[in-house]
Amino acid sequence: MIIRLLVIIVLTIVFTPVNSTQGWGFTAHMRINSDAVDTLPAGMKKFFESERNFISEHAVDPDRWKRDDKSELPRHFIDLDMYGTYPFKELPRDYDEAVKKFGAETVNSRGTLPWRIAEYTLNLAEDMKSGKREKIRMTAAALGHYVGDSYSPLHSVENYNGQYTNNYGVHKQFENRMVNAYMDSYEPQLNEAASIKEPLRHAFDIVMRSYKLVLPILESETKARKILTSGQIDSLNDWRAKGIPDYLAILYSDLGEMGWNQMNSASYDLGRYWVSAWELAGKPVLPE
Repeated sequence: MIIRLLVIIVLTIVFTPVNSTQGWGFTAHMRINSDAVDTLPAGMKKFFESERNFISEHAVDPDRWKRDDKSELPRHFIDLDMYGTYPFKELPRDYDEAVKKFGAETVNSRGTLPWRIAEYTLNLAEDMKSGKREKIRMTAAALGHYVGDSYSPLHSVENYNGQYTNNYGVHKQFENRMVNAYMDSYEPQLNEAASIKEPLRHAFDIVMRSYKLVLPILESETKARKILTSGQIDSLNDWRAKGIPDYLAILYSDLGEMGWNQMNSASYDLGRYWVSAWELAGKPVLPE
């Protein structure tokens, strides 16, 4: 776990440009947040439509927060596989119960993403009650980032970058390079968002579903890297290296539909979390 934290911190602070992330790429996070606006009911949509650009542009802010706040990093993932086997019944869904069972240091080091989503849903409800535009749009954008991360399958396992299965660099390649290379073919199909009765339970449901997609990603990446030279393999985890079209084409053939489904679902569920916060706040009239 310590190695994981050090690796991500180094990559994020030293080697990545400001517009790169460890989960979905900057472009994908922006798209998820922007598309979520299209799911909203009439009572909310006018405000979010007016703030669409801001909410989209600030979708990656939580990744930037990692640079100055070391406690931010674990809020972007949860290593479910460190709690036994699927469906991970050993892990209490209540944070206090999880801490009581495993200890705060263990729980926090293994990631707290579902709890962060629930926390930010409540934060957004409070901001909506306050009626302060700046707070609402900032919290809504950040909540979008966390929901997006929950739909990133590799945010649900300790082997987040294929470092234990000879798939080193897969995180960037699937969630950033592949998605960015084929973004023009993405056509989301979104319904109107309805509220979520239990935001925390739903967040755990998301990461549990995401966990089940990890193996196909690793299998496809293993196949794709067979066409690469040793030098190209070494470049897979280098954020400064260019994408390798033939390699990405294999990933997209196997995983493109999965990637689009995850992004589509992330936008829809983000809309649902925004609606849930609005209803928790008592459906206030949002700022004009």
